Amino acid sequence: EEEDFTFAIISDLNGGEREGVYSTAVAQLNRLDPTFVLSVGDLIDGGTEDTAQLTKEWDSFDQRTSKLNMPFFYLGGNHDLTNPKMRTFWKNRLGPRYYHFVYEDVLFLMLDSEDYTEKRMLEIYEARAEALKIIAGEIEGTYEESEYFKMSERKTGGMSGDQLAYFKNVLEKNPNVKWTFVLMHKPLWQREDEKGLGQLEALLANQPYTVINGHP
Repeated sequence: EEEDFTFAIISDLNGGEREGVYSTAVAQLNRLDPTFVLSVGDLIDGGTEDTAQLTKEWDSFDQRTSKLNMPFFYLGGNHDLTNPKMRTFWKNRLGPRYYHFVYEDVLFLMLDSEDYTEKRMLEIYEARAEALKIIAGEIEGTYEESEYFKMSERKTGGMSGDQLAYFKNVLEKNPNVKWTFVLMHKPLWQREDEKGLGQLEALLANQPYTVINGHP
């Protein structure tokens, strides 16, 4: 019931997160007092099939995030949804990997940019594991020549036909919103085939919208 509202965005806490930085950010967000906080993925280091480790990492993230005084909306990145086991873990703990909501006549589309078939997800996961061994010096090779480095999904991600159909239905049911925000982790708009953002952007062509992604 506000005349105007604000929101904040966080992303990419993986890869050497310094202790205390996110907790400080949460405290600062509470001082800024946005209406809610959105994420665009990579909230944990992840990248593992170890359920105990995943529980530990998500417990840590959730414990710090719970200190926010406003709602927080989750969205997964490649570190959060690296393999089928992590996808199942997400479903059991957090629910859908992609969803939407409307607030004050503004539509938010929360996309899953790691939306591959299980077979393709495993291929990416296995190639990533080999690339990490090359980087660590555990096996011979050059990262820039690895299979993972050459995969388009490493940079741009992908989305399924089911996800596209879901958001098409959402847009059909919300044709007159004031604005639409499209959030994702990897830049799906850089992928030019049917697994990119092109078909969804075509559906948005006649209404104002903004695309936001993470994955620097």
